[in-house]
Parts: sequence; structure tokens; C-alpha cells
Amino acid sequence: MITRLLIANRGEIACRIARTCTRLGITPITIYSPHDRNLPHAKDVKESYEVESYLSIEEILRVAKESEAEAIHPGYGFLSENSAFAQAVQEAGILFIGPSPGAITLMGDKVRARECAEMCEVAVVPGVTLSGETGGALLEKVEFIGYPLLIKAAGGGGGRGMRKVYAPDALEEQLKAASREAGTFFGKAEVFIEKLIEYPRHIEVQGLGDQYGNVLCLSDRDCSMQRSHQKVIEEAPAPELPSEIREKLYQWTTRIFQKAQYCGAGTAEFLYDRKGDVYFLEVNSRLQVEHPVTEEVLGVDLVELQIRVAEGLDLSKAGVRTSPRSASIEVRLCAEDPALHFKPSTGLIHELDVPSRRGVRFDTGFDAGNRVTHYYDSLLGKIIATAPTRDEALNLLIHTLKETKVGGLSTNLPYLLTLLESREFREVDHHVQLAETFLPSAKEVAKQRALMASAAVLEAVVPSDGSSPWSSLVLFRNAGVGEEKRFAEIEGELFEVHVRCEGGCYPIRTFHLKSLKEKEEFEFCLTRPKREGQKLSFLLDGHTEWIEKSGESWILSSRGGFSYRPSRPILTRGGDGASDAQTRVKANLPGKILEVKISLGDTVRKGDVLAVLESMKMEHPIASPMEGKVVAVSANAGAVVEGSAILFEIDPKAAD
Repeated sequence: MITRLLIANRGEIACRIARTCTRLGITPITIYSPHDRNLPHAKDVKESYEVESYLSIEEILRVAKESEAEAIHPGYGFLSENSAFAQAVQEAGILFIGPSPGAITLMGDKVRARECAEMCEVAVVPGVTLSGETGGALLEKVEFIGYPLLIKAAGGGGGRGMRKVYAPDALEEQLKAASREAGTFFGKAEVFIEKLIEYPRHIEVQGLGDQYGNVLCLSDRDCSMQRSHQKVIEEAPAPELPSEIREKLYQWTTRIFQKAQYCGAGTAEFLYDRKGDVYFLEVNSRLQVEHPVTEEVLGVDLVELQIRVAEGLDLSKAGVRTSPRSASIEVRLCAEDPALHFKPSTGLIHELDVPSRRGVRFDTGFDAGNRVTHYYDSLLGKIIATAPTRDEALNLLIHTLKETKVGGLSTNLPYLLTLLESREFREVDHHVQLAETFLPSAKEVAKQRALMASAAVLEAVVPSDGSSPWSSLVLFRNAGVGEEKRFAEIEGELFEVHVRCEGGCYPIRTFHLKSLKEKEEFEFCLTRPKREGQKLSFLLDGHTEWIEKSGESWILSSRGGFSYRPSRPILTRGGDGASDAQTRVKANLPGKILEVKISLGDTVRKGDVLAVLESMKMEHPIASPMEGKVVAVSANAGAVVEGSAILFEIDPKAAD
């Protein structure tokens, strides 16, 4: 029996595994990187060791030996699907909580997994493997599949290293990007290409195998609500799934697991299209992020089952429940801004409060006071609601999210609510591309930026001593009425803000905004400003909003929990510096520059990609905001930059 277990992971999954270990009387041992010293998985576990990287097999084994760990649990991500790691753990005489190195190699390689599925007479999506083809040879190889195509990482999942291709001229560039991202996230740059099945549901089966050849199918999940191929909402069981389809998926999962001699927890993923056809996608040879919904509907602990199976549990005699007794829905709460194309949000968490009530579970690896960095992904935690029926679970989750508070960071909370409250999700009329249709429109984004500019000016003119804000406005101070012009730069876009007070109507103030780039105009009436520490609240159309300073960023919280978090606005009086602000291209978020695509003296068009930045394990293109000539280049491939770092300068007057 295991008495000491090392958790080779971080954040919420490390905390979650540690809880099960403690309940079972097993001493949990954790590791943490220098960036994670103050997180709960490092501070709240009695035995914790610092390592330079969660990907260093050598360091993890050193800690395992030093701590006298008898077993290692890899969690998900990082080394969880790395067969070399599993092999090294076994060779060190330590029990690996997961499948064998051979099964990981087979299932972790998506190309070989497809071949295994075909041998088991399981339908797969049409596709091809690559052998370094480029140019015409590449186009010829994929021609039989037909567009659109989907490029996928051979060595991992989770939406990383995945790109859609709708036309031949985009294939090679997207192939390079997918390969680069796959190499960054999984340490393996190999990719393959499949036919993109449009508008299917994503259905997966939670499998569990033991060393005696037994395989259990622990219900199923629907993970169709996805953005950029990453799951956003997951639920169990999959709603309105025909019984004959469910039975077929269970049979296919059992065949594949037995063929692979799979021992441990794993998930077989499938696509279920509108015609009623199903296709095998892959097997994730690890615990899934969304495993809590399965635990909730079955009343099981999957981490405990992983440990017991590794210890030799015979599943045929274990009496594990496989039929769901309730419905459970999970959302992934992430530090990212929907209004900025889901730009990662980093910084100090001032508040993290998810209501505690019956049927609600919150798995997180953060506390208020912790800092979210750009070194890891944006997941803050998972909020799970469970009830006797799907409708009840959905209503409970919506109610809980509306009372959830996150301070200091932008989150996807409003976006999650939009998805959950949609007719399509409630009526099970959803598919893997649906969530993309609920992204904020360009008009909504422009309006939020304009409101941010307006609020930033208001914050600048409202004194901390409680006196009238108009004392700092020249025209009002001199004439008792009038208008003054200020400039606010928001995410590289310059707003001209007209501050107007009519008839000495303090405390009412009206802001008239217009973007100097897009010539759009927005007008807001902001009233009753009130300072509360670093926060300034005000009324907008009868609703309370607030703006808050947070390190090098400001946060604007608008109705419905919307949080907009740009880099610190640059405020100027009058027009000084306006032309300079229009020529600077900034990083806008901290990260590592992967590639610089232009050179000094190049002429660029608006929208051209100037560089590619990696932050929170995702690639973010940096586009030119205008047409012009590149007159300064500060960006260098491989350099780590802070948010708001100036990378390029463009002279719009020098455009050809």
C-alpha cells in the first residue's frame, strides 16, 4: 500500500490530488517552481520542494528519492502523457499512477492511436500523417481529404497545436504555427492533418482499466462547448445521446483499452455529427481536467481509483458504480478577457469568492493574494454544479456564477454566463463551434474601450480628498461650465475624451468620446463618483460600475460582471503625444517573443502580423494597427517582454 505520494504538477490538480491522498492516509508531497512559491499547492502541503521546471524529469526524480516517495501522480498536462517520464519513474523503482509507458506511447501518439482504433474496427476521421512535405507535395498529399482541414498535435491534446485551415494558401503557415505550439507545449513538434468535421458534438467516455484486462466505462461526458479547440463547459452524462450511440461508444472504448492493455484512467473522445455518425478522435492517457463531473454523477473518486488500480485493484470485484445518479455541469474559470480576444490576464488576485452551497464544488489552485503569471495557463479553477436533473444543475450553476466575485483580474465569467443562458445550450442544440458565435462583436469591444477611456479620465480628475473633480478641469474652474479635451491611450488606440459639465451640475459629468483611429463616437453619462481605496465607483445608466488600479494595469468592471483589463492608460491633456501614440506597437501582455516577421524599413498594411508572442502557453499574433513603414524594431525572437513593452514603431506618413 502506498504511504507517500509525489504529485508532479501544480495548481488546482495538485491540490485536488493532495486532498484525496490526505483522506486515504497517504502523505502528499508537492513540487513548485519559483513562480509558484506562494500558491496553495506549495504552501498548504507540509512537504513541498522547489524545482526549476515541472517538465524536468531529472529534478522530479531527485525530489522523489529525497522525499522517499513510493509513487508519483503526474496530474494532467506537463509530463502526464510522456512515456519517457513513466519509464524513468518505473526504472527508479517508484510506482507510476497511470498507464504503462507502452500504453502512453501508443495512446499519446495520436497517429498510432488512430491506427489502433482502426484495428479495433472503430471509425476514425479521414486524415493523413506527414513526413516533412512542403509546397506542392504537401497540397497534393491532403487533396483527397478536402477542405476544411484540421491540423492536430500528434503528442498531446487540450486544443494546443491545433489549427483550422479553410484554403490551400493558408496551409503551410498554419502548419508551422501548429508544429511550433505543439513543440512548446508537449516537447514534440509532430502534427497530422484530418478532415474538419463541422458542427459535431464532442462526446467522451471515461474509461478505467486494470492489470487483469478488465475495463469499466464510467459514464460519458459532453464537452461540445469549446473555444479555439479548448473545452469551456463540460457535463455528465451527455444529454440526449441515443442509447444505441452510447452503447456503441462504450463498446469501442472497451475494445481500444483492451487492445492497448490499458491500466489506469483514460478518456476516449469521439465526434458525433448531425447525421448520427460517430468518429474516434483520440484517447487521453491521463486524468482529464473535467473529471469532477464524472465523480459527482457517480459518487466516485477517480484519483482514489487511479491509486487503487496502480496498487493492484481488481475492477471486476470492486463494485464501482457506472450508471449516473444525477447531472453535473462544469465551467472553466479562466483569467482572460473576452473583450480582448481572450487575451490572458495576469496580476494580483484581490478577491476570489465562489459561493459555498449544496451541490456546488470549486476546484482551484489559487487564493486571494496570489499572483497569476504568464508562465502557465490561464485556468483559475473549475466551478461544478450537480443536481438531480440537468435543468436543475444548469440553474444552480448560473445562480452561482452570478454571485461569484473575482477581483484584480479580467475573467471569462460573463462569457460563461452567456453560453449557459443561451437557448442552444439549454435545449441541447449545441456543437463544438457554437461557443465561437457568442464572442463579443467589434462594436461591443470598441464601446468597452471607449468606456475604459472615459472612466480612466474620470479616475484622473476625481481627487482623493473628496473635493469636486471639476477643480482639476481648467474650463469648468474658470467659467463654471464648459468642456475640456483629454486623450487616453487604450491598448494602443488613442481616444479623444471631451469632458463636459452642463450648468454646474456636479456631481453629474458627461463624457463624449471619439476614437481617432476608427472615427467612432460614443457618449456616456457617468455620475456620483466615489473613491474606495484604489477603486473608483460611479453610476452608468443607473448601474454601478468601477475602475481600479492593479499594478501595471487598470480594471474596468461593467454590468453583468464584465471586466475589461487593459494596460495602464496613458493620459495626456490636449493633443500632445497623440501622433506618437498612434505609431507605437506594444506587446500588450507579458510573454516570450517566438518570431519577428518583419524588418526595419518594411512597409506593412493594417492587420499584418509583425510578431508572434507566447503567453500562458498560447501563441498571440501582434498585428499592425495601421499602414505605414517600420521605422523602429525593438522586438527580438527569444526575448521575454513585459506587458506594454514597445516592440515596433510605424510611420503612417511613409506608406508607399
